[in-house]
Amino acid sequence: MINKLKLLFSPYNAFIKLIQLRWRGMLYEEGWFESACLYKSIDRNKNPIPWWSYSFNDFFIPKLHKNLEIFEYGSGNSTIFLSKRVKNIISIEHNQEYYEYVKKQIDSNVYLKYIPLDKYNGEYSKVVLKENKLFDVIIIDGRDRVNCLKNSIHKLKQNGVLILDDSQRNNYQEAKTFMENQGFKYIDFTGVSAGTYKKKATTIFYKDNNWIGI
Repeated sequence: MINKLKLLFSPYNAFIKLIQLRWRGMLYEEGWFESACLYKSIDRNKNPIPWWSYSFNDFFIPKLHKNLEIFEYGSGNSTIFLSKRVKNIISIEHNQEYYEYVKKQIDSNVYLKYIPLDKYNGEYSKVVLKENKLFDVIIIDGRDRVNCLKNSIHKLKQNGVLILDDSQRNNYQEAKTFMENQGFKYIDFTGVSAGTYKKKATTIFYKDNNWIGI
């Protein structure tokens, strides 16, 4: 047994295992190494993907279709990725660098809004309330996430779903309690995401008769 343990944890064996991880298995298939090296949420072919947990991507992406209307707090590669698969997106971004990056790559079905946090005195989380329609999907992946979530339920279709990324963080647990009190159910999708080393969670909130069918 001792010899087996020595073999398992030997530097040479560990090096071989790392080589195997690089060229085979889930991390290779997902493009994790490309994401880690470039610090971008991309797949193996360097195409943009949402920076959600891989487990949530596997669940949610196959269900996307061209009739969906999305509102998104926090733009990025998710905006670029989703724009090619849904009807339209309204995306809110507070970071100038991200705004300029996304602006150059989006399709005409994306309405990207740059809203600096320091000029809005708490109005950032209320931007969704100014929209004159309801949405199939609302994504919370920017700043002030709990308040964004609380306001967003007023603009969610009856059969719509809400996505909260990085929901493992302690300061977002209030959001789960709030949503449960509003009659929502939720599922946490945990695991690693593109290029990250720590376990994270992406959570989907929904009610009965939602468009996803859960």
